[in-house]
Amino acid sequence: MKSPTILILTGEVSGDDWGAGLASQLKKKFPRSCLLGIGGSLMKAQGVKLIADIDQLSLMGLGGVTTKLPFLFNLRRKVLDVLRDQEVDLIVAIDFAGFNMSVIKAAYQKGVKVVYYVAPKVWAWGAGRTKNLVQSTDHIAVIFPFEEQLFTDAGGKATFVGHPLVDHEFPSQDDRSDFCETWNLDPDRPILALCPGSRPREIARHLDLFVHTGQKVIERFPEMQLAIARSRSIPSAKLWKEQIPLVDEGRRLLAHSRTGLLKSGTVTLEACL
Repeated sequence: MKSPTILILTGEVSGDDWGAGLASQLKKKFPRSCLLGIGGSLMKAQGVKLIADIDQLSLMGLGGVTTKLPFLFNLRRKVLDVLRDQEVDLIVAIDFAGFNMSVIKAAYQKGVKVVYYVAPKVWAWGAGRTKNLVQSTDHIAVIFPFEEQLFTDAGGKATFVGHPLVDHEFPSQDDRSDFCETWNLDPDRPILALCPGSRPREIARHLDLFVHTGQKVIERFPEMQLAIARSRSIPSAKLWKEQIPLVDEGRRLLAHSRTGLLKSGTVTLEACL
């Protein structure tokens, strides 16, 4: 049996996490497989040969996209060149719909098998985009139970595979003293976690507002202390605020926090879990 060549495409920090988990399982099932992709350090550590690093794709909102359109067009061309020059057996697209949808549509038309894992939230976009996704994929691996029926009703093949966050081992609260010592926090004071996002545009939108709101909370509840969660895709200098610790361990920060201000997205589910 021929060893498969699989192209994994993502464009965000969370997608790098999901892609790394997928790559790990693919290597177990197909030890001699060739894994290519767009991702980050976690995917690279699992043996994925990166076409591009997600640090170059930290986009949010219209402004972020328009400033990098030439880069995205070139990257799309590079991916299509890979499909032309190599015998890719399967594309696995992970979220990041703005870029991935254009790539998988072209790939599907060329006869390349396409699976979408962590499908874009087309149920929030509208029926037209649901149809486009179904028509550009061979299978959709969904992470919310209701999505399976939604895509099946639209004529697609979909399977509920569970949310990848459930597979993570979440931090214990037993190591609070060590955690607080590491990040210059007081273990006897409750923590208000500020989680402004993992993309530069998100930081620009949320950070000052979150800090201002956190300071207002402290005016009323002076026993509270603030801490800012830093994604590995964001340089510390972009988040630095005087007298507010930066914490590189977002999940541990959530585990030890009394409450938090969170940018909507994966982190809100992490906080619930």
